[in-house]
Amino acid sequence: MNGKNNNIETSLRLAKQETIRQLVKVGLTAEQIAQVLDLPLEEVQEKMR
Repeated sequence: MNGKNNNIETSLRLAKQETIRQLVKVGLTAEQIAQVLDLPLEEVQEKMR
C-alpha cells in the first residue's frame, strides 16, 4: 500500500505544479493562486521558480 500512497502523492504534487503554471499563464499572482488553491504562499512561490 505504501507504494500506492507514494504514487498518489506524486500525482497530486505534479497536478499542483501544472495548475500553478497554468494560473500564472492567465495572469494570477502568487497570492491569488495560494488563495484559490488553499496553499501556503511560500509553497506557491517555490513552485513558480
